[in-house]
Amino acid sequence: MPGPEPHAVAIRAALAGLPDGQRRAVVLHYLVGLPVAEVADVCRVRAGTVRTWLYRARLTLAASLQDFREVHTDAGL
Repeated sequence: MPGPEPHAVAIRAALAGLPDGQRRAVVLHYLVGLPVAEVADVCRVRAGTVRTWLYRARLTLAASLQDFREVHTDAGL
């Protein structure tokens, strides 16, 4: 059986590098599909905190995945 695709490994590693609150917010909002208000309820924080977590997480993930993209583009993958 083949291993996971390189992009899946990169995404999992990038998510693992996020602080707990940011990772939880990303998973609940973008993968589960909960609105910000519901993520805030689940995490027991204010909606503004969730929006901040999502903003910071997007910045971190973009930087992490940009590194992956550059390596794989240069390698012709």
